[in-house]
Amino acid sequence: MTAGTSTVKVTATVGGVPYTDEINIVVGAVAVQSVEIKDADGNEITEPIALVTDETETVQAVVTPTDATNQNVTWASTNEDVATVVNGVITAKGAGTAQIVATTVDGSFTDSVEVEVTAKVAGIEIDGDTKTIVIDETITLNTTTIFI
Repeated sequence: MTAGTSTVKVTATVGGVPYTDEINIVVGAVAVQSVEIKDADGNEITEPIALVTDETETVQAVVTPTDATNQNVTWASTNEDVATVVNGVITAKGAGTAQIVATTVDGSFTDSVEVEVTAKVAGIEIDGDTKTIVIDETITLNTTTIFI
């Protein structure tokens, strides 16, 4: 049953005479009380979501009560250079931290989860061209990490 108004019309015939009556029935909306972001399996998220650039993670917004009339939420990211979100699918864009926020359309209740994105490593470079060492000698090599 959904919120709204319906008219019920009843007709009965008694002794060959029809009698009709109407009644309006009003069904009220069930208001949202809260929202919680959970993982795709419905589990509570207790730690930041760790992703590498270009990875995705799916989360869901669980609205209570479960019979609330309007279960719709809007999704947002506090830093779209780090992570975006569309219908609960988080996409890692670049290194950093962002909050993913779900807001109920009814009542503007919110919940958020933290996303930590690390850059994808493309490789490393060793500084210098050639190093000569003798047996049992130790040297230090300087490296540079290359991120995508």
